[in-house]
Amino acid sequence: MERDLLAPIPPGNGDPGLRGVLQPQHDPPNKPPTQISITELEPAQAPSSGAGRPLPSHARGSVLESKFKMFFFTWALAITTLMLSVFSICYGYTVLLNRGSSRVFIRPPGETVLTVNALSQFIAILLKQLLSSAFENLRWALVSRRKGTLITTFLALSQATSLQGIMYLFSLPDRHLIWCIQRVLSIGLLVALSTILLRDVGFKLVFTPVDPERIPVVAGLAPINLALSHFLLLRNINFFFLSFTRSILSDSTFVIGVPPVKCSGSQCKSYFFPGGLEQVRTQEGGRNESLFSVGDITGATAVVVYNAPGYHLEYSTIRSDYVFGDGDCYTYGEAIGEGLRLCVASEGPDLYTGWSVCPNPAYDDNECFKNTSWISPLTHNLSLSAYKRYSTVAYDHTNFSILSLESLSPPVVTPLYASDYRVFFDRIFGEKPRLQFNTSGGVFNTSNRTFEDVASSVSVQFALGWGLRLYRDILPRYENGPVHLFRGFLAIPIQFYVAIWEVADIRGIPNDLNTTASLSRVSYRATVPPWSVHLFTIFTCILFVWPVCVMLWVHFRGPHSPNTSLFPEVDITSKSGQPSTYGGSTGAGEKSADSRDDLTPFLREKGLGNGKSSLVRRGLRGVRVYLGARAGEDSELNIAIRTKNDGLQNLASGQLYS
Repeated sequence: MERDLLAPIPPGNGDPGLRGVLQPQHDPPNKPPTQISITELEPAQAPSSGAGRPLPSHARGSVLESKFKMFFFTWALAITTLMLSVFSICYGYTVLLNRGSSRVFIRPPGETVLTVNALSQFIAILLKQLLSSAFENLRWALVSRRKGTLITTFLALSQATSLQGIMYLFSLPDRHLIWCIQRVLSIGLLVALSTILLRDVGFKLVFTPVDPERIPVVAGLAPINLALSHFLLLRNINFFFLSFTRSILSDSTFVIGVPPVKCSGSQCKSYFFPGGLEQVRTQEGGRNESLFSVGDITGATAVVVYNAPGYHLEYSTIRSDYVFGDGDCYTYGEAIGEGLRLCVASEGPDLYTGWSVCPNPAYDDNECFKNTSWISPLTHNLSLSAYKRYSTVAYDHTNFSILSLESLSPPVVTPLYASDYRVFFDRIFGEKPRLQFNTSGGVFNTSNRTFEDVASSVSVQFALGWGLRLYRDILPRYENGPVHLFRGFLAIPIQFYVAIWEVADIRGIPNDLNTTASLSRVSYRATVPPWSVHLFTIFTCILFVWPVCVMLWVHFRGPHSPNTSLFPEVDITSKSGQPSTYGGSTGAGEKSADSRDDLTPFLREKGLGNGKSSLVRRGLRGVRVYLGARAGEDSELNIAIRTKNDGLQNLASGQLYS
């Protein structure tokens, strides 16, 4: 007759009030009493019953421990997991999100990634063990209730049941499914936890201030104000156009690429101008004191300028149906033999420009203004949009190049006025006397200060005209060449107008240019998106709170459950059946004595029905087990695990076994 696998053990004859302790085996009437050893018990004290009375000398097993001792390992594991989880979360926010300045955590990126990987994997292992231990304790608490529990629930909560077994239990609809779902969810969360921190690792420069106190500075870009333009000499304006037109858009000291706001397509180009480190001045020192004349720069490798205004410039082509008016276009260069047609107009907040240049044959023959067919139509056009944005930028303190755009505010549309640009065009390209370097004839006096203005203006006109003719006649397939040249030309007033403010009235400069900066130390760090650290924190909390809640119920509300070991197979096997059924007498005669060598009665004989891991370790040392088939009742072949191989047959394919 089959016994219920989880049937409660009835009280024995020796102590009717004793539950959970295995009873002695009764010997047949004509056999001498069997000597039962209790050396397998804990040697600390003689076992006693729940009422405090000593057990009979022939008792075997272990005393049922208090819940505190029984669950001590699980609670210790929970505390260890909690401390390591808190450390890992703090480490993630400090290092991976740069939310702290502690130099203890600043390590090379490779070491950071290795540390994060090790921490996340170790936490996943601890949480997996905590979940397994909590579920194992829960299943023994559930089965120890008077109403018991479903055997499928008992199996679903077992740490010995694999994921494949859990999935198989889904085919049996019942209340155990809630535990199956929890097991599957826990596995999924553990997998996510162990990988999410390294899901999208990036590497960036991190800037740690050398001095925590920031330096008040004037930094960023100021708007164009024509009322101040007379403070800057023409030769200085020409210097900016001549020096930076060709290179400014690729000069890392002034510009950095950013995603466009509204334009798209191959002709859409987007740049952000934060102001540059060269134009930063201290608030106290005025226009003649740079940032490097104050503070201790020892150990500093970068300068971080905080929340300074800059301009986001976006270039594209103008609308195909747009036509410039007669008052929008001017032809320059006749006095020096150059020919340049420039058109500029305001279209809403944007600036529309177009141009054409006298071709090489006409220029070489000095006929640019005799044959003016090159004036119309315009060969190229360009649309410029401007947005004011505030940024925090890190610069290399040695070569002033932009190292990192740390933050960038949302764009605010800034109107560009054609009248402002027309003033610059007229001053640079306006009518100038032809330069003839024959000072002895008195044609032009180089000692006159206006010579520098005229010479520099001629240089700008020639450089721009020569570049445009180069792309038109010699490199016609390089269509982006002249456009790129003119993009830089239009950016010059926006980038360098702050210099006019600094010369004319640095105290009256717009207030938003008064900001702060810090001398900083650069380190290369591994970083991740904030969402990955946030999810790591959430998953860790869920996977920790979940088993802790289970353990709180088991510890404080659940019934007393038997001692268990770290070996689920031993626990379930040793607690199945009653000792008196093994090797005893039946109505048909005496049962075979070698049934004691079956695994279940053998574990009972060792007192492991209520055993702990230490007792399992001592009781099963050196024991060998065998699996095979042997003849049972009605000559059926039964598969059995035994501690002896007497009478066992090897299994054969196609044979019927029970």
